[in-house]
Amino acid sequence: MTQINVMRRSDFDFGLTMANNEHWGYLREDYESLLALSPEGCFIAWKDKTPVGIITTLCHGEYGFIGTLIVLPEMRGHKIGESLMQMAINYLHDSKVTTIELDGVFPAVPLYRRLGFRDRFISLRLKRSAMKTRPLEPVQTSAYSIEEMCEFDFRHTGIDRSKLLNQFYTSFKDNLITIGQTEITGYAFIRPRGAGVHFIGPSVADSNQSVRLLYKAIMHRYGDSLLETGLPDNSQFTIDYLINNGFIHTQPALRMYLGQKPDNCDTICGIISPGKG
Repeated sequence: MTQINVMRRSDFDFGLTMANNEHWGYLREDYESLLALSPEGCFIAWKDKTPVGIITTLCHGEYGFIGTLIVLPEMRGHKIGESLMQMAINYLHDSKVTTIELDGVFPAVPLYRRLGFRDRFISLRLKRSAMKTRPLEPVQTSAYSIEEMCEFDFRHTGIDRSKLLNQFYTSFKDNLITIGQTEITGYAFIRPRGAGVHFIGPSVADSNQSVRLLYKAIMHRYGDSLLETGLPDNSQFTIDYLINNGFIHTQPALRMYLGQKPDNCDTICGIISPGKG
């Protein structure tokens, strides 16, 4: 019989091994972040006193996200993933969440559809190799408070992500770019990951012009690093701009939702991460 327990710090090594086996580039700090924000919402499946699966959740008010569903390859096909999913869904519903989303790898999509999830958009992944050349002219950036950034984010996403953004601001303030002359018009965190990767996200901009300025500033500062990001497939201007500046497509995912359908991707030009939405 499979037993499912709340994840604790003693489970981090197992979680890192599982994520790294999937080549997701997780760091211990990712689990520290999740546990700080969702101390009772991340779970480990056990069979015969051995951990065999993991799932994580994150709540932003009435919005919830499910990430990091992984089952040991040799244990797949025994409904462990489905049990973990049901535990996560029940936890989020008990937390008064009305919308649950996830980025589903395509082999797992049939499971999510059986559980009632619906397709929303293709969640693209793009990367850019480290380049020696950078844009010649730096973009003028401006400093804004975390309160101004959280208000801007809420206005354009409709989700109160202030707890997570405050956490990122504490950990990655030196990796934050904000633009706008008299008021904030865009921001992006560029977070160091494993294997020398810098992941762009979360990132929000209020116009195509802001997208262009924001990514130009990112490439000027981090052009000599391997850059990765994710974004909705309807962000056509952003996609075209990135492709024209050396980004290439990698394996996408399928953004799916359960409950009330969100309507907040028009200004998102970089998701938080595949595990956090």
